[in-house]
Amino acid sequence: KENKMFVVPDGLVVFSKTVCPKCVTVKNQFKAEGKDFTEIKVDENQDAYQFLVSSGFRSVPVVFQDGVVV
Repeated sequence: KENKMFVVPDGLVVFSKTVCPKCVTVKNQFKAEGKDFTEIKVDENQDAYQFLVSSGFRSVPVVFQDGVVV
């Protein structure tokens, strides 16, 4: 998926925030399962934040697998 300035990387991607208990739970689950993932913190990346908002998301975590929301 592509927005004007933001492209979701391939693979497993977790959009999160610095302070987000649900995000920690998701990331810990992926780690426990031995899954590699890319974390993108929307409170530190304005382009990623705008991408999520323009895609209709209002909260995190949001998980993509190869450009598709899972």
